Amino acid sequence: MSARAPLLVALIASGALASTADARPPRKRVAPPAAAAPPEDDAARRKADAQRLVAEGRDLFDKGNHAGAITRFEGAWRLFPVPKMLYNLGITNQMLKRDDRAACALERFVAEAPDADPALLADARARAARLAPGLGRIEVLTPSQTTLQLDGDAQESPPPYPLCALPGRHRLSAVASGTMPVDLDINVRPGAVMKVTLDPMARTARVLSDAAPAPPAVTTAPAPASSPPAAATGTPVYKKWWLWTVVGVVAVGAGTAAVAATRPSDVTPPPADYGPFRVFQ
Repeated sequence: MSARAPLLVALIASGALASTADARPPRKRVAPPAAAAPPEDDAARRKADAQRLVAEGRDLFDKGNHAGAITRFEGAWRLFPVPKMLYNLGITNQMLKRDDRAACALERFVAEAPDADPALLADARARAARLAPGLGRIEVLTPSQTTLQLDGDAQESPPPYPLCALPGRHRLSAVASGTMPVDLDINVRPGAVMKVTLDPMARTARVLSDAAPAPPAVTTAPAPASSPPAAATGTPVYKKWWLWTVVGVVAVGAGTAAVAATRPSDVTPPPADYGPFRVFQ
């Protein structure tokens, strides 16, 4: 072979490599990651979305669709929690006969929204007081960064207040990153306060105390005063016109109270506000 042969082979090989490179698909350019939205923009977006959900929930509530309303109110609470929204959650849960959630939401509304409308605060206190005797409480001790559930429903962890629960069997579950969940089955009694601890890292879940409801206070009625002699009283008390006026007023008041107690309550969600913005006009 002549001296030109190796050069020819090299040129051929070089051309083959070039044709192979040309056959390769072009590399896709990777776009740089989008810059994260500023925190104030994200908060404004969440606030706007929450306002929209509240408006939808109010419309559904007015139409009697309480299940749809609670979905919107809970969604708004997750996006942008405002204490005044707890009243909406409380009364809507009460309409759905979820007394445990209603009582806890109303009690928290009173505790966290002291600047709310006094009439709404009074209404929330009255409703919570009527619901409380039929419920039990669960005080949960759990580490931070723990996901807590009660009967499959997510709870704040650690809970800022004792959880409200209907009487009966319930399951608490807690899990942390990198751990298996720990479960605890409990039996809740009306009026009782149960204290429990769940620690997924330590693999512990137990009842610490189960305080029974306090027995009702027993009061001794005062002995009736002896009636004075008829001669000293003059006109019998049942013939005095002012007594029957008072009795009539009391009877009318009692009748009105009885009607009010049986009449469906006219429930209206409050004008929950988000900072300077009012959800309802």
